[in-house]
Order: sequence, then C-alpha cells, then structure tokens
Amino acid sequence: MSQPALATTRRRWLLWLTLLGLHAGLWCGVFQCGFTGEQVHALVKPGPYKLIEPYVEAAHHYGPIGVVRTYFFGESDDRLYLEYSKLVWRGEVDLEHIENIQRRPATHGPLPARPWPYRDVIVEYPPLAFLAMLPPGMFSATYDGYRYAFSAFMLLLHLANLAFAFALLRPAGPAAGSGKLDPITWLLCASLVFSLLLGRIVAARMDHLVVTWTLACLWAGLHALHAAGALRMRWAAAAGLIAACGVMTKLVPGLALVALTFVWLHSSAPDRVRLTFAAYAAGALGLGIVADVADFTGTDLFAIGILLHVDLVFSTLVQALNFNSDPTGFGTAPSPIPNNPTFIGASLYAQGVWSWGATCTLPPIGLSSSEGLRITFVP
Repeated sequence: MSQPALATTRRRWLLWLTLLGLHAGLWCGVFQCGFTGEQVHALVKPGPYKLIEPYVEAAHHYGPIGVVRTYFFGESDDRLYLEYSKLVWRGEVDLEHIENIQRRPATHGPLPARPWPYRDVIVEYPPLAFLAMLPPGMFSATYDGYRYAFSAFMLLLHLANLAFAFALLRPAGPAAGSGKLDPITWLLCASLVFSLLLGRIVAARMDHLVVTWTLACLWAGLHALHAAGALRMRWAAAAGLIAACGVMTKLVPGLALVALTFVWLHSSAPDRVRLTFAAYAAGALGLGIVADVADFTGTDLFAIGILLHVDLVFSTLVQALNFNSDPTGFGTAPSPIPNNPTFIGASLYAQGVWSWGATCTLPPIGLSSSEGLRITFVP
C-alpha cells in the first residue's frame, strides 16, 4: 500500500473511532446524567405542576446543566427492565412499581419465597425479551448501575444493527472512489444526529434487539431467494426460525417474514426458468410445451399445419405451460425446475403454439408454432 493510501486509511479509521467514541459518550454519558424521577419531583412543590416548572427550578439550583439533566431525566423503560432482571436473577422485585407501570390495580397475594415471571408476576413481554433485560443485570442490581450497563448493551446492538443494515444494502462490487465522506462515515454521522434528536429513549428501550431479529430474518430470507435446491430450503427454514424467535421478543420481526413470503411466492429465483416470447398476436392465448426429447426437423404430428420440435411420442417428461401475450405481442411464462440433482447437465426442449384467431388466416385452423428451444442445466 502506498504512503498516501496508508495515510488516508489511518485518517478514515481515526474518524470512525472518533464517531464511535461520540456515540459512547452520548449514550453512556450524556443520556445518563439526567435526574431520577424522584429528583425531578423534589424540584417542585407537591401536587400538580406545569411542564416548564422543573426546568425553571433546575436552572435556578444547578444552572444550565440542571436544564440538561432535567431533559434527560431517568427511570424510563429500563427501570422496569431492572425489576424483571432482579426477579429472574435474585428472586427480588418491586411489585408496586411494576403494577404502577402496567397501570393495573394491586390484586396480587403474597409472593412465594422464590417468585418467577409469568407464574407469580405478570410480565407484559414475550419470553425472549429477557435476552435484552438480563445481561445488564449481571453487572448491577441497582438502577444507577443497571442503566449504564443497559445503555452500553443497547449501543452495542445498535452498532451491530448498523453494520448489518450496511451489509444488506450496500451495492455489489467496489464503491466508486471520491473525495467525499465514505458511506460508513455518513452512516455513523446520521446515527449520531438521530440519537441526539430522539434523546434518551434510544438508550432506554430494548427495541434494538427487535431490529437485530428483523435484520437477521431479512438476511436469511435474501440468502434463500438467491440459493437453489436444498440450500434454498435450509435458508428459508433459518429465516422462519429467526422470525419465530423475533416474534417471541416483539411482533415486528414477524412482519419481515410476511414480506419475505410475499417476495418468495412472486420471485423468479433459481428454482424456475422464465420463457420469453415476442412478435405474436396481441392478447392471444398459446400453449407452451416442455419435453425431454427433441424433434429437430419438426413433424406435423396431428396434421394441423404446425411443426412440433418436441417429441411427444418418445418423451418421458412433458409439461404444458400457459402462454398469454400482452397488447404488444410480448410476454413471459415461468416454468419450475425440478429439485433433482440428476438434471445437472441434462437438456430439455421447449416450443410454443399460438392461436391467431381472426387477426391472421393460417390454414387449416389458425395456429402457428415457434422454433424449438434447448435448455441445458449447469451447476
């Protein structure tokens, strides 16, 4: 690598590391500097208060930093996740806080010595949502420590999701070189700006795990669409399994599987061949014939004025296809490819027969046939 290229690479990596450091400082620093809910309530008099009052009191007592800390005040969804984490790891739970968040009356009886989610405590999340809640609880059982660990965990998932999305969306082949910022830099800058605009909520919710499941489902589904044979089915099964795991976290990954299923059913991926025809009657009806034995010279087998270049007598495989031409006389017809390795190296032969109707007089019954087409399957 030349010296200028090496210097450019070093500057690019330095810029990327700087942007990653800004992400860490924002998510695990600025977003965590906010007051707790109790501290915000302590700033104002008991009872109802206007939205602006905590900011005014914070500015009076703490200066401009007080306004920032009020804006980023804590105890969002991550406070609820802490209770579920303590319930699993330690058997401890602030049931009053959970019921207050769930907005339901306290109807529970005494908890057993070792309570568990779902059995003893109502949890509004599916089971795999605990994959986002439990790891931070291994580092701290207090909210002050848990929210830092949870934000760091969500930041790692967020950056992994950015890399995942970039890998899925980047065009094939090398990127065009230019003096402008590279796509990764643009992506990190955009992520930083959106994080600032959205505020602390991006670091206090587990939805980053939902995005991970969704992107993984799309990744496996796209591999299935571009694969063939047994490998295609294995990738499709993987997409279904990932979507199922995602739905056990939240519903959104299931919608990705619905979209993939729709694309699957309407794709022309390697398990089918598309026969194209042109210069026939507009809006006409035709018959496509695919067989495994050819008649190269052509035979008018039924004495109807057309030559068949597929041998219907000695073929062991014959398939009929519906042909329909558009107003310009052009159209396509898909034909499935058998999922059978013995077809590799084999050849099939195809031909089209058309009815011209009143648009053209072709004796004896207004039919015409195309030339023969040879299709050879290669690995």
